[in-house]
Amino acid sequence: EASDRTSSGSEGGSSSSSGRNARQTGSVHGQKFSENTNCGIWSVSFNHLDPSLANVFAAVGGRKAMIYEVDDDGRFSVIQTYVDDNPKEDFFTCAWSASETGTPLLLFGGFLGIIKGINCKEMNLSKILVGHGGTVNELAVHPIRPSLVLSASKDESVRLWNIETGTLLMIFAGYKGHRFEALSLDFHPVAGDRFASSGMDHTINVWDLEFHKEFIELSYGWDKPPSMFKTRFVEIPAFSTNRVHDNYVDCVKWCGDLLLSKSINNCVVLWKPVYGEDGNSDSAIPLKIFKLTDCAMWFVKFSISMDSSLMALGNCTGNVYIWDLEKGQEQSISRPLASKKGELVIRHTSVSYKNRFLVACGSGVIACWPLYR
Repeated sequence: EASDRTSSGSEGGSSSSSGRNARQTGSVHGQKFSENTNCGIWSVSFNHLDPSLANVFAAVGGRKAMIYEVDDDGRFSVIQTYVDDNPKEDFFTCAWSASETGTPLLLFGGFLGIIKGINCKEMNLSKILVGHGGTVNELAVHPIRPSLVLSASKDESVRLWNIETGTLLMIFAGYKGHRFEALSLDFHPVAGDRFASSGMDHTINVWDLEFHKEFIELSYGWDKPPSMFKTRFVEIPAFSTNRVHDNYVDCVKWCGDLLLSKSINNCVVLWKPVYGEDGNSDSAIPLKIFKLTDCAMWFVKFSISMDSSLMALGNCTGNVYIWDLEKGQEQSISRPLASKKGELVIRHTSVSYKNRFLVACGSGVIACWPLYR
């Protein structure tokens, strides 16, 4: 049974290549280019792994995964489309990876709990990862080794995969893991030696990967069937807190060694994790609160630019806000969108390499703006 992603939190295939021009519309805050789609769009993601593909982004929703290319003015057109064969599928998340030879791979997953990957050079479905017992809510790719991929699921687990060998390396769940759906996760952006996860249980966990470094290396030389790889179970995170938010935590991102997280309370919190010596005295020190309006809904996710200088987040009335994290400015820039039905929930945003473009998606709409000339 699908979770209701239009609520305000807790109470108490085939692949093809085509091209078309995006419909141009006007905006009171500079020029915006947008496109109306036939389905709700849950996630967008610029390619940050390959500078030659810096103007390429993906968008997923319903049975579709679409790849777009942006020109210098911000106009965009679709260059590849994948449509899943199962009418029940609804893709909620996407992320960019790459093969050992550097071929771009688009990964995506959703309602059926199956992670799939498109080889963008050969334009075919090249990866299928099965294991989750519920919806896949978010994917994250390692900043240095893109074959390592994390997935967060409705089955209360986070899983670490090696997509090059198809092996399931680790399952993070159980004793002190998430007690409800895992909604979001993020590798530490520098070394990727740890990652943060958050969920419906109001909790944010940090998991250590450095301790498992040698075990992870075993997966790269694995030449037997992936099902024969002995998956490791991890039940105790290196850090855990439920004191930052009092509702679903639907988005968490690293900002250096600090964390940014969001619930349904019209704000994003920047805070510092304080690791307890015995694992039972962890604490969180709030440092800054970024406020906005009309954002009391879950599965509305923010994004951080590759250099951690910008944060972008939409709300439930079609506005997109941008904060300068380096200057610590409270001031935000509102960029209004509109749908044919009027109000529009902005589900996700993404900032391109070198902060050239911002893309946002929502209820059947994708929009893109040039940020800097």
